[in-house]
Amino acid sequence: MSIRVAVVAASLILVGVAEAHVEVLPASVAKGANTAFTIRVPTESASPTIEVQVNFPAEVSVYSLEQTSGWKVSTRRTADGRISGVTYRGGSIPAEAYQDFHVLGVGLSVGSGRWPAVQTSANGKHKAWTGPPERPGQRSEEGPIGPAAETTIVAEGSAVAVGQPTTPSTSSSNAGLWLGLIGIGIAALAALGTGLLWTTRPMRLPEDTPDQ
Repeated sequence: MSIRVAVVAASLILVGVAEAHVEVLPASVAKGANTAFTIRVPTESASPTIEVQVNFPAEVSVYSLEQTSGWKVSTRRTADGRISGVTYRGGSIPAEAYQDFHVLGVGLSVGSGRWPAVQTSANGKHKAWTGPPERPGQRSEEGPIGPAAETTIVAEGSAVAVGQPTTPSTSSSNAGLWLGLIGIGIAALAALGTGLLWTTRPMRLPEDTPDQ
């Protein structure tokens, strides 16, 4: 029985490690929508992460990068000046911790784009996140190459970009108007009922009788 428990515990540990992927959020954006992307980097080993390299998808135009405290941000550009990738170094992500890096970008074309990344630990080891992206419900096997993060770009109007409020539809606006009118009507009826109650009461209290 103890051997079986040990095997189950080991398998749970491996699953937890395999799920600690470099990911990019949100996973889906609308074409043409300015979006704040989060590059989330967890440390899956006992050695801290000291450097992260990320290549940006051709389908996403990244135009601004947040200066993350404790990290030096170095960008890479294509021949035409487009930002094609970034390297974060100088900081440290301890074991069992993660770091969020933020960039601003816009989806250029409908489809999917990958964010290949390489994670370097303080012990000199590299972990490449450049493999085929995981599909829903799929778990990749742990190895030297993990799945790359992927962003799906959908047609305009099919998704709402992060940070932008949803515009209410005409039907929802009309529903709100009717609810407001109903509320006013109920309040008016309540006030009318209260007024009738007070008008039916005697104008003064009855006088005490001699016995009282």
